[in-house]
Amino acid sequence: MSHQTSIDKYFKSKLPKSFSSMNQNSPGSKKRFSLSLAKGPPVKTLKNEYTNSIVNICPKVGPERENYKTETLVDSIKSEISPTTPRKSPKSFGSQGSGSKDKFYSPNKKRAVLKKRSPVKKNLARDSFGCLEKDNSIDHVFKAASDGMDDKTIFLLNIIYNFLNNENLKNLLDESSQTLLSRCLHVKKPGVRVICRLYWRQATIYRWDDLENISNDRSNKIQKQIVQEMISDLVKNGFLENVNSDDTCKLNFHEITSKLKADELKQICKELNIKVQSKKSAIKLLENYSNQSSISKFFIQVKENPMNNKTRLLEIFKIKLGSCYKLTEKARSTLYELYLLTYLGMDYSIIREKRLELTLLYEKINRETFPIIENRDIDDASVVFKNRKEFEKYLEAHYIYEKYIIETDDKVKCILVETVYEMYKKIDKEDMIRYTSLPEWLRRYTPPYIFVKILGDGIQSLKRNKSDVSSNFAVEILSVLIAQDSFRQHKKAGWYTEKALILQKYLGRHDEAAQLLLEGLQSNKLSDDAKDAMRPQAVKISKQKTNVGNKLRVILNEIANENIKLEKDLSAEHLHKNPMDNWYKGKLKYEVCIDGIRQAIEVEDYCIWHYINNGTYTHGDHWEGRIITTIFFLLFWDIIYSKPAHAPGIFLSRYQRYPLDLYCDSFYTNRKSEIDERLSSLAAGSAEDMLEAMRRVWDSRPEGELSGLTRSIEWDRIEMVAGCLGPRRVGALCERLATNYGHAHSGFPDLTLWNAHTKTITFMEVKSDSDRPSVKQLQWMHYLQQRGLRTAFCYVGGDSGRRARLDRP
Repeated sequence: MSHQTSIDKYFKSKLPKSFSSMNQNSPGSKKRFSLSLAKGPPVKTLKNEYTNSIVNICPKVGPERENYKTETLVDSIKSEISPTTPRKSPKSFGSQGSGSKDKFYSPNKKRAVLKKRSPVKKNLARDSFGCLEKDNSIDHVFKAASDGMDDKTIFLLNIIYNFLNNENLKNLLDESSQTLLSRCLHVKKPGVRVICRLYWRQATIYRWDDLENISNDRSNKIQKQIVQEMISDLVKNGFLENVNSDDTCKLNFHEITSKLKADELKQICKELNIKVQSKKSAIKLLENYSNQSSISKFFIQVKENPMNNKTRLLEIFKIKLGSCYKLTEKARSTLYELYLLTYLGMDYSIIREKRLELTLLYEKINRETFPIIENRDIDDASVVFKNRKEFEKYLEAHYIYEKYIIETDDKVKCILVETVYEMYKKIDKEDMIRYTSLPEWLRRYTPPYIFVKILGDGIQSLKRNKSDVSSNFAVEILSVLIAQDSFRQHKKAGWYTEKALILQKYLGRHDEAAQLLLEGLQSNKLSDDAKDAMRPQAVKISKQKTNVGNKLRVILNEIANENIKLEKDLSAEHLHKNPMDNWYKGKLKYEVCIDGIRQAIEVEDYCIWHYINNGTYTHGDHWEGRIITTIFFLLFWDIIYSKPAHAPGIFLSRYQRYPLDLYCDSFYTNRKSEIDERLSSLAAGSAEDMLEAMRRVWDSRPEGELSGLTRSIEWDRIEMVAGCLGPRRVGALCERLATNYGHAHSGFPDLTLWNAHTKTITFMEVKSDSDRPSVKQLQWMHYLQQRGLRTAFCYVGGDSGRRARLDRP
């Protein structure tokens, strides 16, 4: 008995690191966590740090190409791209559960950890498409292939196994790809680990030693003979190719020298009586020694002159480098298509930036989870692609878009835009009927949607050419985009405005620009919010008395000013404060004294400090729209993540943050009755019921979940903001988000300021004297004002005449 482990110690040992360290009161701990449901410590009146936004940078892949002809474009681009527990919740106002009766226990409650096994021991054989294997059993082939493998390898094997057992998906790949994937389950171990690692690493060559290191895991070193047999098996089955064999060398000078170590290059130079001090100088001198005009031509024509320096250097390189391998193009393209189909609904930037394996590991240990519950019945890519031919057409467009977004040269982008425009016009009518028959949230996975996206973004590259030819081509493209009514309709008002701008500013066709804007403002296919984006340009053109016909100008001016949202119609206050002179980079900084210490803070923090310091408000923060989207998700969680019976394909992967229709107009129409009922219940309910419903969802969702909940905002601050607003005004905010989330999720005022004693709350937009609000910001502020919520501008700067200028007619 003295050697037995107590039950408390046992469960503590099973806790993930993030949980086990929650209640450690060590001095070095940066953050403390509480398992209690009681409120935390009092909130600070001013925050000095905010969470930085993560900027995703897409690395450039592969060498540059010069030929962008339509018939060779796609081929050239393809060569470059390389534990929570369900429970039933009562049916009452605010009960949440991702659209089903299943509900998660809170990770902050001890029972969620103590009653279940550690998340690290989750079943990795889970179906990647949302359901378990039949009879909850694992096929013996998969079990044998995954036995002894690491997590990342098992992830790949699991994807392959489930893919091959899904007839609808399997047929979207060609037969050779299907055969190659089936071989993955039978290659000599640890072959799949090597395949997996080479795919997610940089697309380059690997020496024998590199493959040996990849084959070994941390606890088990594999014998060299087994590694050699494994490599031979991978070559035989078409996964690897030897690019530096005894017979041929498929490497150029720079590929070889990049893989040789500095000592090896120095040794080669020593044999050739070349004095060097560094790897860089060795490469340069060896290149001079080879005495060639074209390195690639040299390696191809080696046998024509076997006695020169080039031949001698090549033989030395081959011996020194030894066998080198790389993933075959077929293997790489097969895995690329496999991941694309498996995770179609996921944010593709995760795959593009090669963060998928990290995402899967984080999900496994509950560090970053997703809202879709494990036993949810979800759809897959077969609801979009009916056959291989349809998927190939999507792949063709997808490759072009991936090339476009990493391209930085405007001239190359213009060539791509021209090519895409021709491809868009050549889409078969029957194919177009098929594409437009899909629900609007699934059209993003069709060629015309991608082509429209490239054409819309490419207008800026055409404008930067500053030529009449490019401007006329841009007008032609925009005319085609405006004429179609099926793809990216949320951009249509912007297309009208952009076309009018080019006609007026670049081509001098003022009457035509005015007529175009008049057409857009009178169109019944655009919402009032969309038309608001066109009004400023229309007002500007209507004031040009010498360039636009008088009758047209009067009509345009009358319609453009109808229900226009103006900055001067909103409340404002001016804070006379000049920024610090020495902060000339980045955002302006303002000097304040906090607790006797002088600090430099940004303009939003300065406003918060000012209003709290003078006693107007007791609390404030710079959240922009994160506070209202969080409240919206807390109150509408079960509706947002429900799966309407008449809306196929809104969930294609378990690794989605949101349903695919969230940013579409269909989000409201798909759930109209449920949303209207929830809004009515909210308006008729009490503040206590509202806060209780919000708290239930807040506690039931895992802290690391990636969703519309912003966990950086503490619960007590959310509670105070919602309490100050009350059910009626909270319902007004949620109504705009629920009916038009794609448009309304952005543009909310910068600051949320409130007084905990008087329950006064204000949403404030901060601007410098030279800054101007966007259309979306004006729309939100006018909406708040109409619904009885306090909102205002706060102008910070030394120019006290800002309001006077705004008051001018």
